[in-house]
Amino acid sequence: MKLHKRKTPTGIKIISIIFYSIAIWLVITAFSSLSLLIFKIILIRINPAVNYTTTDSLILTLFLSILATILFFIANGLWKGYRWTLYTTLIILGMIFLLSFISLFKYKNFINLGLIVSASTIGYLLLSKKVKSFFSISKHIKTDKNL
Repeated sequence: MKLHKRKTPTGIKIISIIFYSIAIWLVITAFSSLSLLIFKIILIRINPAVNYTTTDSLILTLFLSILATILFFIANGLWKGYRWTLYTTLIILGMIFLLSFISLFKYKNFINLGLIVSASTIGYLLLSKKVKSFFSISKHIKTDKNL
């Protein structure tokens, strides 16, 4: 029995690469936050009179690491065609769209890149026939050549 494979659409590959890039950037940022945490700990040991809190750097490092891990799994799942990653991506893009729409009125920007990119990406994910067939249930059904 073979698992029926379909070619990943180019748009999905681009979205996956963007998510991979963001995940890598978050890991780099988490490591820089971790190095800031280590620097604060060393500074406090050298001079106890210095009153720095290390909790904020620790929380930031943990948050960025968790977010990077989630985005990595979403990017990997999009590339492979897992349906839950499509829904998760739509939810994330919907939140970006909503926040961009709110900022459109709050800051009175008439050109909002987040609004344009999220709306066009949501439209692509919902309306493209290639995306619909790539994430269809029949993709995951095992087939046998002898039948």
